Amino acid sequence: MTAEQTAPSGLDRDVRADFPILATTERFTRSRECVRVFLNAAEAPEIAFTKSANEALNLVAQGFGPQAVSAGDEGLISGLGHHSDLLPWR
Repeated sequence: MTAEQTAPSGLDRDVRADFPILATTERFTRSRECVRVFLNAAEAPEIAFTKSANEALNLVAQGFGPQAVSAGDEGLISGLGHHSDLLPWR
């Protein structure tokens, strides 16, 4: 039997709403919107979630770095940062 056949019926009920993936997607969308408002970003697609700060920095370095940083350029970093902050820029 399919989920549509076993779910409670009702003319105005969308049985697909019972699937966990849809609930997860809704939570993700709401979270992204909350972060957008907090950061005052123009649009929700400007917000990207990553697994870690390391992954986020690598994405920035790979996506933005080649256009903005050339051989011989110098960067300024804090002595409080982690060594892994340097690696994407080498």
